[in-house]
Amino acid sequence: MLKLLKSAKKAVIPAKYVLFDSWFSSPSSLHAIKEIGYDVIAMVKKTRMRDGHMAEKVEWFLEHGDGSLIFINGHNGHIGRMDATLYYNCLGKLLYEELGDGYFAIGTDAEVTIFNSQTDDGFEEKKVQNSNDLNALAAGNNGNYYYVDFSTAEEDNDWNEILSKKQSITSLNVGGPTIIKAFYTTEIIPIDTFDGMIIYDKVSLTTLEL
Repeated sequence: MLKLLKSAKKAVIPAKYVLFDSWFSSPSSLHAIKEIGYDVIAMVKKTRMRDGHMAEKVEWFLEHGDGSLIFINGHNGHIGRMDATLYYNCLGKLLYEELGDGYFAIGTDAEVTIFNSQTDDGFEEKKVQNSNDLNALAAGNNGNYYYVDFSTAEEDNDWNEILSKKQSITSLNVGGPTIIKAFYTTEIIPIDTFDGMIIYDKVSLTTLEL
């Protein structure tokens, strides 16, 4: 890629930015492209740098904003108060350490998830299934979903037992493999990770009418 960009620069092709996905977006690549003379627009890999920068952006809005509530929409692995993996400090953990109870994390899960998976040629529809104590309760609810506030639910012995033990929840990446559950699920203790959860029986693709 760098050789191609150097050739483009030498040929004086009129471009200011290089656009690519997370596959190429390592810190060394970003610095090398900048040295060639281009700025970068890219998806960023899951690194400490990525979530650290997201946390800094939130903190900037808190410092310079008008005090309004900030709503952050993100992947379960980013917004939880505890790291979903051992490899990086997630956004939610960083914000919880900074803001304490001022950060309120709501996770999501579903027994059946239909989603668009990224491929070399675009996207293809895929379906994964994962059962746990939380989403097993969704099918019997009106609308096949429910919200549970952990601070209230933990006062009930049955709920406290569910929330205090490990649950395997769906954690998808748009281009990640789905051959076995270990590729698209992660184990959490709900009450340590979130303040509440929205649980669905089934989620499907969003359709927009333009």
